[in-house]
Amino acid sequence: MPLVRGGKNKAYEGESFLRTVIWEFPSYDKAIECHNSSEYQSGWDLAKETTVRHMQVIEGFSTE
Repeated sequence: MPLVRGGKNKAYEGESFLRTVIWEFPSYDKAIECHNSSEYQSGWDLAKETTVRHMQVIEGFSTE
């Protein structure tokens, strides 16, 4: 389930993006595994010729 998907935003520094999506995964390794999966890669193959994106996987942290 996405944590953020589009919506109002304001860039104070750097580039502004038309759409930002943030997904949460159980772990950093699971996010990498998803990105490298054949299912994800076949979906990306359909879009990559018409899509410009900035994609990152970032390890989170707990505040607890």
